[in-house]
Amino acid sequence: MTPARDASAMAPCAALLEAAETALGAPMPALAALLSALAWPVQWSSGQARARRSLAAWLVDEDARPCVLYGPSGAGKTLLCAALAAEARQQAHAPVFVPAGRAQGLGLSHPVLALLDALMRGEEGPPAPADTARLRQSVAQELASGRDEDEPPWLVVLDGLDQVVLTSGEPDIDVLQHVGERTRVLVSATGGLDDARSWCARLGGRAAETEFVEVEAWTLAEAEALGVALAARWAAADEGGPEARVAAVRSALRRRPDGARVEAALAALARLLGPAEAEVLDEVAGEGAVRALHAAREDLAGMVRWISTERRATFAQEALRAAWERQTAAEGAFIEARLLHLSRAALEDGAGAPAYLREHAAAHMTRAGAGAEDLRRFADPAWTSVTSASRAAEVLADLRRARRALELAVEHPGDVDGASDRTARALGAIAHCALAMAATEERVAEARWAPAPLFTDDGALAGFDAARAAALCCLAQRASAEVSDRLIVEALDLAAGVVCAAQPLSPAAAARELVPVAREAAARERPELARATLEVLRRQELVAQRDDADLLRRDQLALLGSALPSSGAPGWVEEVVARARRGDQPASALARLVGDEGLAPDIALTLRRSLGAAAPEERCGLMARLVPWLPAQEREPAIAEVIACWKRWMADAEGAPPPLDPTSQDAFTSWLPEPAVLALLEDVPLWPAGALAARLATLGHTEQARALVMQWLESPAYGAPALLRVAAAASPGKRPVLRAELLALVGALSGNQRAAMVREQPAAAAAVLGAEETVASAAAGVDEFGAHAALAALAAVAPHLPESLRPEAARRAAALYRGDPDSDALAHMVLLAPWLAPAEAAWMVATTLGDVAPRSTLSSVLCGWGGLAQLAPLLARAGGDGALLAAAGEVRAAVS
Repeated sequence: MTPARDASAMAPCAALLEAAETALGAPMPALAALLSALAWPVQWSSGQARARRSLAAWLVDEDARPCVLYGPSGAGKTLLCAALAAEARQQAHAPVFVPAGRAQGLGLSHPVLALLDALMRGEEGPPAPADTARLRQSVAQELASGRDEDEPPWLVVLDGLDQVVLTSGEPDIDVLQHVGERTRVLVSATGGLDDARSWCARLGGRAAETEFVEVEAWTLAEAEALGVALAARWAAADEGGPEARVAAVRSALRRRPDGARVEAALAALARLLGPAEAEVLDEVAGEGAVRALHAAREDLAGMVRWISTERRATFAQEALRAAWERQTAAEGAFIEARLLHLSRAALEDGAGAPAYLREHAAAHMTRAGAGAEDLRRFADPAWTSVTSASRAAEVLADLRRARRALELAVEHPGDVDGASDRTARALGAIAHCALAMAATEERVAEARWAPAPLFTDDGALAGFDAARAAALCCLAQRASAEVSDRLIVEALDLAAGVVCAAQPLSPAAAARELVPVAREAAARERPELARATLEVLRRQELVAQRDDADLLRRDQLALLGSALPSSGAPGWVEEVVARARRGDQPASALARLVGDEGLAPDIALTLRRSLGAAAPEERCGLMARLVPWLPAQEREPAIAEVIACWKRWMADAEGAPPPLDPTSQDAFTSWLPEPAVLALLEDVPLWPAGALAARLATLGHTEQARALVMQWLESPAYGAPALLRVAAAASPGKRPVLRAELLALVGALSGNQRAAMVREQPAAAAAVLGAEETVASAAAGVDEFGAHAALAALAAVAPHLPESLRPEAARRAAALYRGDPDSDALAHMVLLAPWLAPAEAAWMVATTLGDVAPRSTLSSVLCGWGGLAQLAPLLARAGGDGALLAAAGEVRAAVS
């Protein structure tokens, strides 16, 4: 409604506008036009007055439940929201007022989230994220965290969220899902109580935990006292509403000589997503459309609102816009086609496109159902040239819209014929967008705007190329032989340039990414590249922090066997050992020289022989980890040395930490001869009983092993895993009795304990419990915190199941992951890739790539958590060589 203007409204309106413009650091002329049209009336309607009293009571109620204000169009919801926000300052609240809608330039999720985040973050807060998905997370965190006791409580007023255009590229805004203490949230929606409840659910709320306040429409009898202009009285309860008002205006326009042109302009205006420049409206509706609108101002009173500082117009009410759109449906197809054409043209113009199209081209194209080739163009350099922070926000919003539309295309590829090719193209386009998003976020983080280069030194550029080489290598390993050979050659050529860098790579992890590439180099008769990689690893180690240095030393030893001739290995190993011993924790550093992937036997033997200068306590942990990788004739003396070190510690520990950690003890025990096992029985429980019992069973002493478990591991949580190991090692004849005892113990375990047992001993579980019982136990690892335990167990056990059951394990895991897409569980889903449905694998790539790393960078999209290297098995499953080649093409073309 548009009531009589009251001068007392000016200050509150100005304060709301100033807060919004200060938060975003930019003028908001469309919002200014809205607020200038609002005024606190001298007299409120009876429906408004009742709603004001209800809102005032809600604001001070101790039960801080969210509130939904609802009512018909024009009843005064925006006015009530603005009034409550302005008046809340007097009641010691910190108001946040966001009036959504096309007319205010807040018709899409991104600008709404950006303004809400900026207002809640405040001037002293950290920089706002620019990507829509991260903005959404930031807003959710702000709302859920609430306010401290020494701060005024939030009053978050979100008007007209039902007017936000939710295209395939726009996420819902779940502002009611988690609301923290000392935070009140009010949203408004048009319609009746059922509509309000529906929007409450869509915004993440629960109707039973939400306050609903109705504002009834005013009547024609009240209109005069309220000062409602004649042109705005269509909103009265006893009038015809927006449809009747639009019909009346159209009828008046038909009597004008330029009426057809005005109608065409308004039909176009009704389909725009925000205020547009005159040139854009003329392009859509035809030359002279804006001039015709100006000439028809009197006939359009109350229908169109003009933004005085610019040649832009919008509908005065969303309901009038929607009614005009409905009544001009015949013209709609032509107008939408024009908008699609102009959006495509804007992609060619890039920064030279009109502001409206720079902000809305992606939304128009996703609404029109544009294909992968169109959507991927939003990641092309012509569009993603980021010259400022404001342009970065627009670019990231467009890329996110394109990605979400592509995700839907991947999830629903259409007809079977050609589906694989369409999926491959869409996944390639998603990779293109993910890399462009990462490059943009890196520019935002460094405030390094185009045309300045993104990488400022050779080390950073070399690190980027190392990640590209590693990503190509990982993609190649999942491809057919012909495709693999081609990609490996490209990866090796990239790596050859990297190893020539004169300074350490940045980030430090980039050096480690070269290891798989170097192994391929050695296997393909390019030993000089493998050797050069060793030099890079050593150079990087010298400047790395302790944890990174430990890993870099491990990488060097793992690569030595293939990168150096046997004559050069001893000297290199001795240097590695010497550097490991220089730190303040030499025993730990030495033990970390051997990882799960192990060492070549000759390197393991060389490493053992290089430990002569190390004290027994320093070398004990490393020796225990070396045993599995030593030549057979060298294991017995190594085992004896470790046992002797352990016994010395047992005899005279004097508070010193044990020389072996439980993991090393467990692995070491499986190599012990019988006398050593029997000797260690007296050290239980300091030596793990479960490991000794499993070794006893392997040596044929099943009854003694069972008795050891029953004596020391009475709790089912410890006894069941230990007895499973015993049963797996026992002879087939003794297994049924043990299985029966085991099932009784398993029945007493929680779901997470059952899943953990399967994850830690997948082969044993499948062999002893049976495939179906094992799958059920694995899938039981779900609780209120998520399904991570179940996903880990299903991934671990799948390779050990009968071939026919592996897809079932993958299907269960996929369903759990969809219900709770825990990024920490991503590695488990990758292990299940061979048995996932192709569409499921494609969805996981589409929704994960570049989005789960703590910070999005080019290197993280290539080789980080949720990067192309990690997701290569899912890509292969989703689209075979086509998807792998599409991704490789984006890696190859990725530029700074």
